[in-house]
Amino acid sequence: YLVDLLGASLSRPTQRSRAISPETQVLAALGFYTSGSFQTRMGDAIGISQASMSRCVANVTEALVERAPQFIHFPEDEAAVQSLKDDFYALAGMPGVLGVVDCTHVAIKAPNAEDLSYVNRKGLHSLNCLMVCDARGALLSAETQWPGSMPDCNVLQQAALTSQFENELYKDGWLLGKSVLRLAFCWLLMEYRASRHCW
Repeated sequence: YLVDLLGASLSRPTQRSRAISPETQVLAALGFYTSGSFQTRMGDAIGISQASMSRCVANVTEALVERAPQFIHFPEDEAAVQSLKDDFYALAGMPGVLGVVDCTHVAIKAPNAEDLSYVNRKGLHSLNCLMVCDARGALLSAETQWPGSMPDCNVLQQAALTSQFENELYKDGWLLGKSVLRLAFCWLLMEYRASRHCW
Protein backbone atom coordinates (compact mmCIF):
# COMPACT_ATOMS: atom_id res chain seq x y z
CA TYR A 1 0.00 0.00 0.00
CA LEU A 2 2.74 2.46 0.96
CA VAL A 3 4.74 1.73 -2.18
CA ASP A 4 1.65 2.41 -4.30
CA LEU A 5 0.88 5.56 -2.31
CA LEU A 6 4.41 6.99 -2.28
CA GLY A 7 5.95 5.42 -5.39
CA ALA A 8 5.71 8.50 -7.63
CA SER A 9 7.47 10.65 -5.01
CA LEU A 10 10.18 8.06 -4.38
CA SER A 11 11.04 7.28 -8.02
CA ARG A 12 13.70 9.82 -8.73
CA PRO A 13 15.33 10.19 -12.15
CA THR A 14 19.03 9.37 -11.96
CA GLN A 15 21.91 9.08 -14.40
CA ARG A 16 23.14 6.05 -12.51
CA SER A 17 21.83 2.59 -13.15
CA ARG A 18 21.48 1.66 -9.48
CA ALA A 19 18.72 3.91 -8.18
CA ILE A 20 17.15 2.61 -4.96
CA SER A 21 13.68 1.28 -5.68
CA PRO A 22 10.62 2.70 -3.89
CA GLU A 23 10.11 -0.73 -2.29
CA THR A 24 13.59 -0.67 -0.73
CA GLN A 25 13.17 2.94 0.41
CA VAL A 26 9.87 2.13 2.14
CA LEU A 27 11.38 -1.00 3.72
CA ALA A 28 14.39 0.99 4.95
CA ALA A 29 12.24 3.73 6.47
CA LEU A 30 9.78 1.35 8.12
CA GLY A 31 12.66 -0.68 9.56
CA PHE A 32 14.18 2.46 11.01
CA TYR A 33 10.87 3.81 12.36
CA THR A 34 9.95 0.56 14.10
CA SER A 35 13.33 -0.45 15.49
CA GLY A 36 14.90 2.86 16.43
CA SER A 37 18.19 1.21 15.44
CA PHE A 38 21.13 3.13 14.12
CA GLN A 39 20.88 3.70 10.39
CA THR A 40 24.11 1.78 9.76
CA ARG A 41 22.69 -1.39 11.32
CA MET A 42 19.43 -1.11 9.36
CA GLY A 43 21.33 -0.32 6.16
CA ASP A 44 23.50 -3.41 6.64
CA ALA A 45 20.38 -5.53 7.16
CA ILE A 46 18.92 -4.56 3.77
CA GLY A 47 22.20 -4.07 1.90
CA ILE A 48 22.53 -0.30 1.52
CA SER A 49 25.03 2.23 2.90
CA GLN A 50 24.34 4.49 5.86
CA ALA A 51 24.20 7.52 3.53
CA SER A 52 21.63 5.78 1.32
CA MET A 53 19.71 4.69 4.39
CA SER A 54 19.58 8.30 5.59
CA ARG A 55 18.30 9.48 2.19
CA CYS A 56 15.65 6.72 2.15
CA VAL A 57 14.35 7.69 5.59
CA ALA A 58 14.30 11.38 4.63
CA ASN A 59 12.56 10.70 1.28
CA VAL A 60 9.87 8.47 2.76
CA THR A 61 9.28 10.80 5.70
CA GLU A 62 8.88 13.78 3.38
CA ALA A 63 6.47 11.86 1.13
CA LEU A 64 4.40 10.77 4.15
CA VAL A 65 4.24 14.31 5.53
CA GLU A 66 3.01 15.58 2.15
CA ARG A 67 0.14 13.09 2.28
CA ALA A 68 -0.66 13.42 5.99
CA PRO A 69 -3.75 15.62 5.46
CA GLN A 70 -5.37 12.73 3.54
CA PHE A 71 -5.32 10.64 6.70
CA ILE A 72 -5.06 13.00 9.68
CA HIS A 73 -8.12 15.20 9.88
CA PHE A 74 -11.33 15.69 11.80
CA PRO A 75 -14.36 14.48 9.88
CA GLU A 76 -16.83 17.19 8.97
CA ASP A 77 -19.92 15.28 7.86
CA GLU A 78 -22.51 14.52 10.54
CA ALA A 79 -22.43 10.76 10.11
CA ALA A 80 -18.65 10.55 10.64
CA VAL A 81 -18.79 12.90 13.65
CA GLN A 82 -21.59 10.79 15.16
CA SER A 83 -19.48 7.69 14.56
CA LEU A 84 -16.68 9.20 16.68
CA LYS A 85 -19.15 9.83 19.50
CA ASP A 86 -20.62 6.33 19.20
CA ASP A 87 -17.15 4.75 19.42
CA PHE A 88 -16.33 6.59 22.65
CA TYR A 89 -19.74 5.82 24.09
CA ALA A 90 -19.25 2.12 23.34
CA LEU A 91 -15.77 2.23 24.88
CA ALA A 92 -16.48 4.14 28.10
CA GLY A 93 -20.17 5.07 28.24
CA MET A 94 -19.38 8.78 27.85
CA PRO A 95 -21.71 10.69 25.51
CA GLY A 96 -20.58 13.37 23.07
CA VAL A 97 -16.83 12.65 23.17
CA LEU A 98 -15.07 13.22 19.84
CA GLY A 99 -11.49 12.52 20.88
CA VAL A 100 -8.75 12.71 23.45
CA VAL A 101 -6.28 15.61 23.35
CA ASP A 102 -2.79 16.05 24.74
CA CYS A 103 0.52 17.69 24.03
CA THR A 104 3.74 15.74 23.68
CA HIS A 105 7.34 16.81 23.20
CA VAL A 106 9.25 15.50 20.20
CA ALA A 107 13.03 15.77 20.50
CA ILE A 108 14.86 17.74 17.80
CA LYS A 109 18.46 18.69 17.11
CA ALA A 110 19.42 22.09 18.47
CA PRO A 111 18.57 24.75 15.85
CA ASN A 112 21.56 26.42 14.19
CA ALA A 113 20.82 29.70 15.92
CA GLU A 114 20.67 27.82 19.27
CA ASP A 115 17.25 29.33 19.86
CA LEU A 116 16.42 28.92 23.55
CA SER A 117 12.69 28.89 22.80
CA TYR A 118 13.12 25.25 21.72
CA VAL A 119 14.55 24.21 25.10
CA ASN A 120 11.82 22.52 27.17
CA ARG A 121 11.52 22.36 30.95
CA LYS A 122 13.77 19.27 31.02
CA GLY A 123 16.55 21.19 29.26
CA LEU A 124 16.15 19.33 25.95
CA HIS A 125 15.44 20.77 22.50
CA SER A 126 11.96 19.82 21.34
CA LEU A 127 8.78 20.73 19.54
CA ASN A 128 5.57 20.80 21.60
CA CYS A 129 2.97 18.95 19.52
CA LEU A 130 -0.79 18.98 20.09
CA MET A 131 -2.51 15.77 19.05
CA VAL A 132 -6.04 14.38 19.12
CA CYS A 133 -6.89 10.69 18.76
CA ASP A 134 -10.18 8.88 18.31
CA ALA A 135 -11.38 5.93 20.41
CA ARG A 136 -9.27 3.54 18.30
CA GLY A 137 -6.08 5.58 18.67
CA ALA A 138 -6.11 6.98 15.11
CA LEU A 139 -4.90 10.57 14.77
CA LEU A 140 -7.58 13.15 14.04
CA SER A 141 -5.38 16.23 14.45
CA ALA A 142 -1.66 16.87 14.74
CA GLU A 143 -0.23 20.35 15.13
CA THR A 144 3.54 20.38 15.44
CA GLN A 145 4.80 23.93 15.00
CA TRP A 146 5.38 25.12 18.57
CA PRO A 147 8.77 25.39 20.29
CA GLY A 148 9.40 23.17 23.30
CA SER A 149 9.41 26.02 25.82
CA MET A 150 5.76 26.89 25.08
CA PRO A 151 3.39 25.63 27.83
CA ASP A 152 0.59 23.26 26.82
CA CYS A 153 -2.14 25.79 27.66
CA ASN A 154 -0.53 28.37 25.32
CA VAL A 155 -0.30 25.77 22.57
CA LEU A 156 -4.00 25.06 22.99
CA GLN A 157 -4.86 28.77 22.87
CA GLN A 158 -3.08 29.17 19.52
CA ALA A 159 -4.13 25.86 17.95
CA ALA A 160 -6.24 25.68 14.81
CA LEU A 161 -8.20 23.04 16.71
CA THR A 162 -9.39 25.66 19.20
CA SER A 163 -10.73 27.91 16.46
CA GLN A 164 -12.60 24.96 14.95
CA PHE A 165 -14.42 24.50 18.26
CA GLU A 166 -14.90 28.26 18.72
CA ASN A 167 -16.51 28.42 15.28
CA GLU A 168 -18.91 25.73 16.52
CA LEU A 169 -17.86 23.25 13.86
CA TYR A 170 -18.15 20.60 16.59
CA LYS A 171 -20.65 22.39 18.85
CA ASP A 172 -22.19 19.21 20.29
CA GLY A 173 -18.92 17.42 20.97
CA TRP A 174 -16.16 17.33 23.56
CA LEU A 175 -12.48 16.52 23.78
CA LEU A 176 -11.05 14.78 26.82
CA GLY A 177 -7.62 15.80 28.09
CA LYS A 178 -5.46 15.95 31.15
CA SER A 179 -6.29 18.58 33.74
CA VAL A 180 -4.09 21.43 32.42
CA LEU A 181 -5.44 21.14 28.87
CA ARG A 182 -8.98 20.50 30.03
CA LEU A 183 -8.98 23.63 32.21
CA ALA A 184 -7.40 25.73 29.46
CA PHE A 185 -9.88 24.46 26.86
CA CYS A 186 -12.87 25.09 29.16
CA TRP A 187 -11.57 28.57 29.94
CA LEU A 188 -11.19 29.35 26.22
CA LEU A 189 -14.70 28.15 25.45
CA MET A 190 -16.19 30.10 28.37
CA GLU A 191 -14.41 33.26 27.25
CA TYR A 192 -15.63 32.76 23.71
CA ARG A 193 -19.24 32.04 24.73
CA ALA A 194 -19.26 34.99 27.14
CA SER A 195 -18.11 37.26 24.33
CA ARG A 196 -21.03 36.06 22.23
CA HIS A 197 -23.54 35.87 25.15
CA CYS A 198 -24.46 32.32 24.16
CA TRP A 199 -24.57 30.29 27.36
